[in-house]
Amino acid sequence: MNEASSPETVIFCSQCGRSFPVDDLLRFGDSYVCADCKSSFVQRVREGVTAGPALNYASFGMRFLALLIDGVILFVASLAIGFIFPGPVRPTPGSMYGLFSLGTLLNLGIGFAYYVFLLTAYGATLGKMAMGVRIVTSDGGPLSFGRSTGRYFCANFLEPFTLGIGYLLALFDDQARTLHDRICGTRAIKTR
Repeated sequence: MNEASSPETVIFCSQCGRSFPVDDLLRFGDSYVCADCKSSFVQRVREGVTAGPALNYASFGMRFLALLIDGVILFVASLAIGFIFPGPVRPTPGSMYGLFSLGTLLNLGIGFAYYVFLLTAYGATLGKMAMGVRIVTSDGGPLSFGRSTGRYFCANFLEPFTLGIGYLLALFDDQARTLHDRICGTRAIKTR
């Protein structure tokens, strides 16, 4: 029995994005559908609609509040690291110590681990969990480690170059996608 078909494997419904044990989902081709979404999915198949899943997208406000919660969590972690590993206030001229201090590297590592681990394992950071938001692929599936990593780097290192405009795209997109969602093929959906 392969891992994808073991009963304890958790898979996301391709329609609503909720997670279920694989035995609780119905398989239609490459799509897994929960009992609640079965009738609407079958109706769309009968009508010949091949559009993507009927996901309930998270609003800009929900995503913004989740981002604030995550920011507070990482800020507190950063303060703790700053107290444990204080760096020089002013690096000496020609010294790279201020840029690459142990505290800075730890903060970067913690931020990376926080976002990538939580998005890969749970589909949401703590802020997103608190707001009832999950990040999924365009077909409602879970994110791989590679996609989570790409999304982290796009959101934290590419988005600042747009001066926040990449985030504001969510206000004008019918699926509330930001720039990093468009680049990585992800969606933010409501879980409740």
